[in-house]
Amino acid sequence: MDLWTNPSSLSNFPTPCYVINESELSKNLSILDGIKAKTNCYIILALKGYATFSTFQPIANVLDGVAASSVYEARLGIEEFGPFVHGYSVGLSVDDCHAMNEMCSHLTVNSMNQWDLFSSTVSTIKASVGIRINPQKSVSNTLLYDPCRPFSRLGIPMDQLDDSVFDIMDGLHFHVLCEQGVDELEIILNHIKSYIGESNLKKMSWMNWGGGHSITRSDYDINRLISLINEWQSAFGLTVILEPGSAVG
Repeated sequence: MDLWTNPSSLSNFPTPCYVINESELSKNLSILDGIKAKTNCYIILALKGYATFSTFQPIANVLDGVAASSVYEARLGIEEFGPFVHGYSVGLSVDDCHAMNEMCSHLTVNSMNQWDLFSSTVSTIKASVGIRINPQKSVSNTLLYDPCRPFSRLGIPMDQLDDSVFDIMDGLHFHVLCEQGVDELEIILNHIKSYIGESNLKKMSWMNWGGGHSITRSDYDINRLISLINEWQSAFGLTVILEPGSAVG
């Protein structure tokens, strides 16, 4: 039954329920797969943005893993996708520190205080650890979803970064976009580069550019995104990670 050409057939389904167009999902995955092929970057599924696990098999065939914001999301990622799990949570308990270290291949801490808790809690750090930064430059049109707004507690503000951070951490993570395009991404990248400096960026092995990229939208400039990824990976010797959610599903 083709629900999309015969929407009246939807009346036969109980409500509430979710109906997913598999051909559109395949189209999205094809776009993301093309970006990976041309950049060798990593693209992971942000579970907080899309977690319909009945569709995970085709997604797992294309994407590299998941972004998990809790212990339970990390476990779901391992069970459905495999070992590439990038964990991040604003708050971590002692138990969370142990669990996330065991399950996550990558872990972003939200502050140096969270790093102190994590590093003093686990005896052997298994995850590759990075820190979330607040670029302190707003590009979002919606204050509610702007992690760079005044008094934000999402990430360490760049003006509080000490150079020693870049000798401790494996990577950097920022997430400032909200269903936006390449223009806003490039503004943020240029701002980060000018503030942090190329020498510090070259110390990083990975950089997570977060989610909020409307990559599969019809007007998204995919070629420009590919150029930016290749430029940063080549210039700084790091691996770029993207974690779209809605752009997948």
